[in-house]
Amino acid sequence: MPKQVLPFLMFQGDAGPALDLYTSLFDDARVLTLTRFGAGGPGAEGTVQQATFSIAGQVFRCFDSPPVHDFTFTPSF
Repeated sequence: MPKQVLPFLMFQGDAGPALDLYTSLFDDARVLTLTRFGAGGPGAEGTVQQATFSIAGQVFRCFDSPPVHDFTFTPSF
């Protein structure tokens, strides 16, 4: 059975703009799922709670992490 890797990109408030940028750069890219934090949630209202998108058949996940970290984008993939 073939194995597949699902890259998971963690942001601190910039997942929405990154999602827009990544999907605008490729003709076949599209957002598959998108959920945003609401008022009173653990993350800032309107930031990405979770999203999946595809580019050339490769699916990616991304989100805005509510906890504050010493980095703005995950330093690992």
